[in-house]
Amino acid sequence: MRATISKLLCSAILVGLAATFAVGQAQSAASSDPNAVAFIDRALEALGGARAWRSLGAARLEGSIQEATAEAGKGYRFVSQHDWNSGQFQSRHDWTDEKGQPAQTYDPDQIHTRAQLAATQGLLRDPGSDAHTAFLPGALLSVIRNGKKYRISFPGHSSWLPAGQQQIDVYRVDDKDALHPNQVWIFSVETGLPLKTKVAVPGRYGIPLYKTITFNGFQTVKGLVLPKTISVAYPDRVRQVLTFDTIHLVPADSSTNVNSAR
Repeated sequence: MRATISKLLCSAILVGLAATFAVGQAQSAASSDPNAVAFIDRALEALGGARAWRSLGAARLEGSIQEATAEAGKGYRFVSQHDWNSGQFQSRHDWTDEKGQPAQTYDPDQIHTRAQLAATQGLLRDPGSDAHTAFLPGALLSVIRNGKKYRISFPGHSSWLPAGQQQIDVYRVDDKDALHPNQVWIFSVETGLPLKTKVAVPGRYGIPLYKTITFNGFQTVKGLVLPKTISVAYPDRVRQVLTFDTIHLVPADSSTNVNSAR
């Protein structure tokens, strides 16, 4: 009888501990690390100020793109329009060739067979909406910081970064069981500026691959700091370089559209 009671007590204790652990996990999954959030706050200040980025609601970027695997001799251009007034990015992207004609593009994330790959020869890759949002790191970090859809934390493992760099991991709150971050940001400890971000691409067996967007130099536009050029490195090591030559910014309280400059 005593043995039975002891077993029941042990079982109750184990169940209680498991429940407590599960609740603790759920709470930690829904909350951000204040120190990691502070690091993003510092980055926003380095990019022109958190208030200044919150005052914007849309942007239009124009420029050129180079890709080693695209058809030789073609000078591609892009127009990338973004609207984040609602707290969530909505993007549209147009690509043209050297004659100003619409360029055919493809999404490498949707290529799964050799036949599909063969059909893309000579076509330009579209980095995809998930990567396009990182063209404006200040706007994206502002949405991550101020929205309720992301959890911000330091990595739970050694990230093997060079001295002077700090990694911040970003998870989607609605994906509480995620083992891997949706975005990985690398910042300069000295300046606070973002150096690169990695955006998850769904992979096999639930293990994501990442597109890496590297910010190559910065410029100041209307008091805000934006990258001059960016490079996009894909999981298969193909690389694109995008150069911004025209940037239009639209205030959040403006009645004009994204085609109007601030």
